[in-house]
Amino acid sequence: MEKATEVAEKIRMAVEEQLFRVESISIRKTLSIGVSIYPVDGEGFWECVKHADIALYQAKDTGRNKVLRFETSMWDGDNY
Repeated sequence: MEKATEVAEKIRMAVEEQLFRVESISIRKTLSIGVSIYPVDGEGFWECVKHADIALYQAKDTGRNKVLRFETSMWDGDNY
């Protein structure tokens, strides 16, 4: 389960280190990633996608440029 978070962190760091050229300027970008693991975090594909999305927005809301694994405390709703 930790492997998914490790891979996501490597992707995040690679994007952060990359220099992107836009016309005549160079810019750096950052990336936030939400991670959800099947079947631990959800019983089906779409439930895991929703949970990863929830973790993604939690990452953005708490400072951006990070990887967060879904936790049940992030979701207080009954419906998707």
